[in-house]
Amino acid sequence: MPYYAKAKVYSDGNHFIAIPHTTRPKKPKKNTPERLITVDENNKVVEEKEEISEIVLPSGRVLTEIEFVKGKAVSVKKKVVHGRKVSRKEIFEKLYEETLNKTRAERKQYILNRMKGLFKDEESAKEYVELNFQRKLRNLICRRIRMCRKAYLNNMNYFCTFTYDDKLQTEESFETKLKNCLQYFTKKRGWKYMGVWERGGKTDRLHFHALMHIPKEQLEGKLEEKREYDFKSRDMKITNGHKLFEKRFGRNDFKEIPNVRAMGEALVYLMKYLEKTGEKIVYSRGLSQYVISDILDEDIVCTVGQDYGKLLLFDDFTCIDEGEIKGKVSFDVIREMPKAN
Repeated sequence: MPYYAKAKVYSDGNHFIAIPHTTRPKKPKKNTPERLITVDENNKVVEEKEEISEIVLPSGRVLTEIEFVKGKAVSVKKKVVHGRKVSRKEIFEKLYEETLNKTRAERKQYILNRMKGLFKDEESAKEYVELNFQRKLRNLICRRIRMCRKAYLNNMNYFCTFTYDDKLQTEESFETKLKNCLQYFTKKRGWKYMGVWERGGKTDRLHFHALMHIPKEQLEGKLEEKREYDFKSRDMKITNGHKLFEKRFGRNDFKEIPNVRAMGEALVYLMKYLEKTGEKIVYSRGLSQYVISDILDEDIVCTVGQDYGKLLLFDDFTCIDEGEIKGKVSFDVIREMPKAN
């Protein structure tokens, strides 16, 4: 009899950890839309003003204060706004994107200097900027955690790099066709991938770095080993190119991930682009971060985490789906289990 039913299980690379299912209702999210303000091109608040419209009569006489409606004189005043309506959050996001290459302190000061005119005093501006920096950091941490859990649970076994070749594609077609190609292999061959777009520091050439799970016998064609000079590291580098991708897209490298340590290094390499370039991780469809399983009491090592609310499991815990034992945990068994994000 399961001790915990329908727990969410994830891998941190070394251990499996379960989050027990709870029936507590979720708190409704408070999504109050931010009030729009009117600003000019320098992000300074602009007040709405009442301006008197000019009325030209058929006789040619100009009335600036009144007009006649059905024989009655009425004032003509309209609110005229010289500027654009935006929220403070939109301004913050734009300034944040403009300062990707600055340090955290420089970025914060830059944004504060350009937003303090939107608040009644500088202290209010500082508080707003600080809260949004905390929000961005919290979101970044959540994205990193999600990325790691998906990578470890889905047994990524290759770190791949695809480099744009202007002799074969335009940048737009390179990005579109590479996505379509990877989606084809995902659907037909069971590939899985997660990656990020990046530009080379010196050449500004577009790259796609990806962690990939390629099942055995599903790597169409053979990898060809090449020795090339790397101008960045200034030494010879061995790459494993795939002929099919080389013919269609240009240079590529399929580097096998032999162990957990190599996986960690690949994840660190991808993570730096989350903040460095502001890029989002591209995931293949169906890439989950949790497997849903009933957990037996005998498979629990101890409780861990905040308030000891998680369960550290033995490395050979039993996977159970709706009371049916699927077997000891393995990537083949995980493939047959229900998933969740």
